[in-house]
Amino acid sequence: MDVPTAAHNEVVLAHALAGDVDKAEQWWKRMQALGLAPDAATFGFLMRARAEAGDLPGVEEWQAHLQAEGFEPDARLINGVLQGLGRAGRPREAVRWLQPLVETWGVLDVVSYATASQLMVQAGERAKALSWIQAARRDGVEPTSRFGFVLAARAAADAGLLPQAIAYVDTMHDYGYEPSPVALVAIIRRFAAMGDHAGVKEWTHEIAKRGLNIGTRYWHSLLQAASDARRPDMAEALFQAMLDAGQTPSPPCYGMVAAANARARRPAAAVAWFDRMRHDGLEPHAVMWDTVIGACAQAGLADEAEMWFGEMAASGVEPSPSSFAGVMGANAAAGRPKEARAWFSRMRKAGLKPNLSAYAALIEAFANAAQADEAVESFLDMESQGIAPDGRVFASVVTALAKHGRVEDTLWWLRQMEEQGFTPRTNLYNEAILGVGAGKPDQVQRLLGRMVAQRVRPDEGTRQAVKAVVDRPIYNSIKYEFKLAKRPRFETQTGRGADAAL
Repeated sequence: MDVPTAAHNEVVLAHALAGDVDKAEQWWKRMQALGLAPDAATFGFLMRARAEAGDLPGVEEWQAHLQAEGFEPDARLINGVLQGLGRAGRPREAVRWLQPLVETWGVLDVVSYATASQLMVQAGERAKALSWIQAARRDGVEPTSRFGFVLAARAAADAGLLPQAIAYVDTMHDYGYEPSPVALVAIIRRFAAMGDHAGVKEWTHEIAKRGLNIGTRYWHSLLQAASDARRPDMAEALFQAMLDAGQTPSPPCYGMVAAANARARRPAAAVAWFDRMRHDGLEPHAVMWDTVIGACAQAGLADEAEMWFGEMAASGVEPSPSSFAGVMGANAAAGRPKEARAWFSRMRKAGLKPNLSAYAALIEAFANAAQADEAVESFLDMESQGIAPDGRVFASVVTALAKHGRVEDTLWWLRQMEEQGFTPRTNLYNEAILGVGAGKPDQVQRLLGRMVAQRVRPDEGTRQAVKAVVDRPIYNSIKYEFKLAKRPRFETQTGRGADAAL
């Protein structure tokens, strides 16, 4: 490699990692002015700069330059782009960009597969995360460095493939590597999410036996896993284990245990952790207040949510958009769309910009009340504010339209949801069948056909929904679509693409 080129590349990389696209590309222009020949690393770092900025078209533009110059990417280049897009909050786009490269270049290493899996976890697509770990094994790609083993173990654990994660940890010994806390905590985190107390105890003991130090940050991740999985008993057990290990819980630890109870629809227990935090001499922070309001929302206790909001403001803690969203969510669950809209207006009058959670709560309120036009109008208003929708918001709009019996609109929004990378769940199709299928067997067939096309597997709720909206002779005549949709999904032979239905 030419030394001046290498030196300039390092500067380009530094600006790329700092997210400064303009300066990275200025150095590219400087190289051109000096007559320096770029190499694959030059283009790779420029792709990385665009990735860190979340600019996928820019990544593809520099990729075209790379190929035009006769260079091929290596795994390090690809991994850098994946990680950059992930940090920029574009996990789905990152994996979509990666998919064709697997077939055309085939230069991935275990870090590539593990990173793709982690990106799918980040996007909430656990099934796809699992498929990337399985693909690495099927394609014979194994770790060869300590970093590779740690990343692969963590990705496997986060994807739910615990036996594979444990196998990676065990194999590290054969290479003379000592497992890091990152890999071991990932395994414990998965056991915590599963509610497996024995598994948590065994691997926590394994960490202690190895003399590894687990700091507050790792305990936070374990509590967060239990909270996300709606396992309050596990969260409380981990909190006690943290105390037993001599760690002093921080305010967020109390908040995560309270959140686990909130998500499990145990508002009284969430309030009890709020009180315990105060009893232990810690003043509840804004997130803890929001958690208690959210606990009321989960239980549909609108009046209680409004009371806690008032107490929060009286205590001197400034309500955030999430605080308003919690009260709106409580009103949505209680079937009070008028009140939800009033809180939305109140938030704007307070000078706060509604976030995704606030719009989601408002749209859900309209959906629960079958106010389809209002749901669509709020969705479009959200997009006009530059807020990207998530799967929950799309599902609420579909539900509102289905309850209104608007077949074509329901199907159109389902397609929009899929095109944005969100897979409608079975229960959403069930609601659509109940909403638009009454006395309309042809529409039921269309929805079942859509399920087949998207490989969404029906459940007993689907069967009951179909039987509820069509008479028995017609139900018998469309059993073929139902059976076809229930056929199992299998991986492709190469393991490099999406699953294929039989």
